[in-house]
Amino acid sequence: MLASPTSTHTGPVKTGGRVFVLDHKRWTKPMKEAIDNLLETHHEEEDMLKLVDHDYSAMVHNSSNDPNSMLHPTTRLQIAQYVKHLAKLLNTNTSLNTSPEKLLERQQLWHSLIEGSETTRVPVVEMHPTALHPPAPALTTTLTPESLGQIVEGIMEKQQQQQQPEQKRKQTKTCLACRQPKSRYENDGSSVHFF
Repeated sequence: MLASPTSTHTGPVKTGGRVFVLDHKRWTKPMKEAIDNLLETHHEEEDMLKLVDHDYSAMVHNSSNDPNSMLHPTTRLQIAQYVKHLAKLLNTNTSLNTSPEKLLERQQLWHSLIEGSETTRVPVVEMHPTALHPPAPALTTTLTPESLGQIVEGIMEKQQQQQQPEQKRKQTKTCLACRQPKSRYENDGSSVHFF
């Protein structure tokens, strides 16, 4: 067998060649549930991913006759990435103190702190509303037809000036050797006269 770029996309011979594999972000809900159940059953066993992959492959193979089956092929690599994804989610929840365990721990701590408290009433402090200082009224200028006309004329002049390209002055180059102006017809790019 020769090595070719397409051989990286083909699956093992027993799968019949090409196999399209879903990564864990595209797994269907039944796929996630099945793999989660397999991860729970093979938890803390040696070669857990290999066992989960083997059992899941058997499930996919058994359900291949069912046209409504939502179990699609996947690989051990995708299962490993899914496990890493779950670990990241769990780690994020614990670091943000949003995990159910942390919430329960916080509630128990709160109840233990309140349990022996004899405080029956908390004094209420009244706060008077702050005085609102409205902003100063804006200066109003009346627009007369004359002032409006002047504004429009100013805008029109600016637009016309922007639309007209600046006419460049034709500069004649001076010869670096004799300091005489070069002819504008000499477009050879040289900066000295040739006599």
